[in-house]
Amino acid sequence: MNLPLKQNYKDLSLFLKKGEKAIISDFDNWIKKSKLKKQSRIDKYLRARSNLIDRIIRDNWKKLDLLKESDIAVFAVGGFGRGELHPFSDIDLLILSTFDLTKDQEKKIETFLGSMWDLGLEIGHSVRNAKENVIQAKKDVRNMTNILESRFVTGDPQVKNILENLISNKRIVPNAVNVVIDSKYFAWLIHA
Repeated sequence: MNLPLKQNYKDLSLFLKKGEKAIISDFDNWIKKSKLKKQSRIDKYLRARSNLIDRIIRDNWKKLDLLKESDIAVFAVGGFGRGELHPFSDIDLLILSTFDLTKDQEKKIETFLGSMWDLGLEIGHSVRNAKENVIQAKKDVRNMTNILESRFVTGDPQVKNILENLISNKRIVPNAVNVVIDSKYFAWLIHA
């Protein structure tokens, strides 16, 4: 999808609307052509929506001068992290910093999230520093699962190393992976 985009809010909103409309139109045409035929995979449309939202996030982050902030990055998590963003699905984000945020950084992130909601996007988010992220990963299997399925979207690329180090930390991940597997297996047993 190659829509022109200027850096002001009005154009970002228009870009989102045009992008969503194009994806839905392509999807509708695919459904019409595929009736009574073996359905091919829907991944193309889920990935297209993920890519569109990635672009919106990157442009909005840049517009708010957050690219100038070192030690902060945005990661897609959940289905969005896997590149599987279903229509009407919320957009789960992890905003990760290496250290505690300054008041100015907190304000910028609040503005960023507010502007995303103003665009009509349903944002689920966590704002954490590296230490809090480790604590949450150890504490809750859903947080660890989100980290395992995370994907860097924008911000300081060095922050990506924080999640990579967490994932490769043998003191955290083996236990978390076993808990994830056990919980998925237990859920499967209940529904079988």
